[in-house]
Amino acid sequence: MSTLTTSSALPLRAYLEPLVRRCPCQTDYPKDCPLVGITKIDERMRGKFLSALTEAEMSFMAAYCHVCRTTRLDLVTANSDKANGHIPNKSV
Repeated sequence: MSTLTTSSALPLRAYLEPLVRRCPCQTDYPKDCPLVGITKIDERMRGKFLSALTEAEMSFMAAYCHVCRTTRLDLVTANSDKANGHIPNKSV
C-alpha cells in the first residue's frame, strides 16, 4: 500500500466533498458506510468534518466509496444482464 503525501490531501478532499452531500449511487448510504448520517448535518459542519479528517481517514473513505460504487454498479449490471437473459461466457 502506498503512503499518501501531504499534497494528496487537497485532491482527496475535493473527491470527498460531493460524497458528503449524497451517495454517488443515488441511493441511501449503506448502513456500514463511514459517511452514513453525514447528510443530516448542515453544510458548514460537513466542511468542518472534512477539514478535521486526516489523510489516512480521507484515503480510507475515498477507497471505501470507490469499492462500494464499483460493487453496486457490478450488481446493477449483473441484474440487468440476468433480466435480459444474458448468460455470461463460461468458456475456460
